[in-house]
Amino acid sequence: MGDWHKAGLRSSTVVVAVAVVVSVASGTAGATDSKVVPANLVGRWSRNVEDATFPFPGVWSMVIKKNGTVAFYQPGGSSVDFTTTFDATVNGQLNVGTVPICPTKAVYRWKTSGKRLTITKVSDKQCTTRVKLYAGVWKRK
Repeated sequence: MGDWHKAGLRSSTVVVAVAVVVSVASGTAGATDSKVVPANLVGRWSRNVEDATFPFPGVWSMVIKKNGTVAFYQPGGSSVDFTTTFDATVNGQLNVGTVPICPTKAVYRWKTSGKRLTITKVSDKQCTTRVKLYAGVWKRK
């Protein structure tokens, strides 16, 4: 094997080694930077949606996980109806992900007091159905 070929192999090995180190370091950084919802939002919440124009009125439940995943349950349902994501800040901003009937994201505010969670709309122009479900007072279960 010629010297230029050996040098090429050594260079390739160094490039691969650097790529692996960078990938591992990035993966570790990504794991520690993942979304975390404030602890007082995590848990099961329910609210009675009484709006007559809402397609499925009744007591809805949502389960918020610390990673921001949210599962919604229709009234009387025991299986997940749909999931979305919440990206919440400790100062009350709530960025919500898309849902099956709303292909856009939106911004809400949140505040907890005891076993109550109040969600108010900041900007959700294209999805009144989501506003009717989300905005209001939720009770911790």
